[in-house]
Amino acid sequence: MSKWSDGAELLQKLISAKELIPARNDLINLQQTMFSLQSDQIKLVDQNQKLKEENANLRKKKEYKYADGHSYMINPDNPSLKLCPTCLNRDNFENPMQDYDSGGYCHTCKKAVE
Repeated sequence: MSKWSDGAELLQKLISAKELIPARNDLINLQQTMFSLQSDQIKLVDQNQKLKEENANLRKKKEYKYADGHSYMINPDNPSLKLCPTCLNRDNFENPMQDYDSGGYCHTCKKAVE
């Protein structure tokens, strides 16, 4: 091989490498973003777990009970408010029920209770 062909080959390699630099920088930026998102996800999972525990503790303190002779639940702080037992037990969600016959109707889980 001549010096010219070696030089041309080296020049071609340098041009190819120069074209890869922006792609490499983009890859590095994507990796940094991915690590940041993973860190945020870990923080959110931890925060969500703490909120679930706090919610469970608050729920225990209220001591919900079934209304006498009925299937809906009441909050001791507001006994006139009918609460859906399904939403309360499943999601710890105080979901007020609409009056329906002698019981109530839950618009969230679509259940009627006596």
